[in-house]
Amino acid sequence: MMIWTGDAITVTPQESNAYFAANGLDSNPCTRAAPCLTLDKASAMSYPPGSTINFRGGDTFTGCWFLDPTNVPTGGISSNPIIIQSYGTGRASWIANCPGRFQALFVSSQVSGVIIQNLKLSSGGTQTAIGIGIEGPGDTIIAQDIEVSGFNYNLNGNWGGEIFVAGFGSFRRRGCNALNNVQVINSQLHGEQGATSPDAFGISGNGCDGNISNAVYKGNTVYNIGSYTNAPATASGNGIVASSVSVGEVSYNLIHDIGGNTNTCGGPTGIMTWHADRIVVQFNEVYNVQPAPDQWLGCDFAAYDIDSGTINVTVQYNYSHDNAGAAWMICCGAGDGNIIRYNISENDDKYYKSLGVVVVSDVVFKVYNNTIWIPPVGTDPDHPQACYVFGFSGTFPVGGLIANNICYAGSPNQWDVAWYADSSGQVPPDIAKVEFINNLYNDGGLWHINSVVYHSLPEVLAIGKEAGSVVSDPQVTDPGGGGTCDWDPTQHNGPQPCPAAYRLLTGSPGLDAGVDLQAAPYNLDVGTRDYYGNPITTTPNIGADQYMPETSSTGRKK
Repeated sequence: MMIWTGDAITVTPQESNAYFAANGLDSNPCTRAAPCLTLDKASAMSYPPGSTINFRGGDTFTGCWFLDPTNVPTGGISSNPIIIQSYGTGRASWIANCPGRFQALFVSSQVSGVIIQNLKLSSGGTQTAIGIGIEGPGDTIIAQDIEVSGFNYNLNGNWGGEIFVAGFGSFRRRGCNALNNVQVINSQLHGEQGATSPDAFGISGNGCDGNISNAVYKGNTVYNIGSYTNAPATASGNGIVASSVSVGEVSYNLIHDIGGNTNTCGGPTGIMTWHADRIVVQFNEVYNVQPAPDQWLGCDFAAYDIDSGTINVTVQYNYSHDNAGAAWMICCGAGDGNIIRYNISENDDKYYKSLGVVVVSDVVFKVYNNTIWIPPVGTDPDHPQACYVFGFSGTFPVGGLIANNICYAGSPNQWDVAWYADSSGQVPPDIAKVEFINNLYNDGGLWHINSVVYHSLPEVLAIGKEAGSVVSDPQVTDPGGGGTCDWDPTQHNGPQPCPAAYRLLTGSPGLDAGVDLQAAPYNLDVGTRDYYGNPITTTPNIGADQYMPETSSTGRKK
């Protein structure tokens, strides 16, 4: 069953209310007229389902506290949540004073029905590890309209970040503890020291065999997640990680300037799925996943990563640009059934951290109707970006598909060579069974397939690949002119129509030149719309723009 994907939840407050203000006293009855003062007091009180816990806007509260069965004896009710929020004018601020590994400013543990909203949470420079911890078992835990910043306990291999979702005990309860309906919505998650802030993640987590179900990470802005030098892969500076999620959505998020301090491999990534199943990643913009400055160390630095143990993930309608590594990866132990479609990439892999814009491992995958633009001159002329890079070893099974994509392969190396597809390596992977069909390439690139370099489309056609493909100027509106989009993630309505730079012109050879993947022998469910919201037809275009071939009075397709 599909999960809730609407706007932030609004709940009418109940009668069991508690109030806190900077002029309060913990000896008060915690009413609005006579508020209490401290987070310690809030943590010590008992709350029935439907309670509201209110902190006066503009005031600052210092401490750390848990909401767990000691102060919610009923365990909570998902349909009648406890609400924690600001009241009055503006947001209340919470400042942590509990530094240490797996310490958090606020933890919901073993409770159902919790909404935390309209608050500002900061580490206060104390190296408290985590801003908000969500720990199972529990149902319907929602963090919305909050700002969480500066959580970065990065010491002796430990790490910290803004929100941690734990299906495996991390705070108060050990072992596997399922969570359902976890939502992080319309929030700001960031470091406090610019692009080199040592925070290790915006949203991350752990779990057991996908025991976090129906998770929604939506409408958030995540930035300045810099991690730290020599960090392990789990702490390398990731924006959002859907870890151990079974059925979920990561959508309408804006992620930028992450991984600034990373110098190791295994990350960072703007959006990653990890040991996950049935996730939709859509309508996101990711840029500036990059070291600051680049010292030619580390790898990945990708915008979107379908990673270890992940199956049945669809990455669609996303924009990525100006990242040091790939736009999209299906990597490192991912499983079958993953799809990348109707996305746009501009100037990705600009520091050659992933070897190419699309990086896939030896599994069954589908990559179709994407638009990729690589600039004519790269940052490292000895290492040109490729549109597609295939693993570094292994034999790809039947079912791998590269179809209906536009590939602007620029960035030639010192021998004036640019790559469309590259399967080289110390142990070159076998991609003989990967199907390339009806793709559109600009002129000047080469294919590297099973240790052989092919210099022209007829040569590749002769080995049974690239049927229906074209080498010609793709003719889009403003290649390379996409830039950064101007949109509000909390409105859940972008980043489209940005970037407008990759709409097909009326003379484009990509018009009506795609293969119909809905028909045999593919029989794919290709969705109902393209990147720009146009309907999918049985005479598809190549690329992310599926405008119909009828021409308008302006000379563009409509």
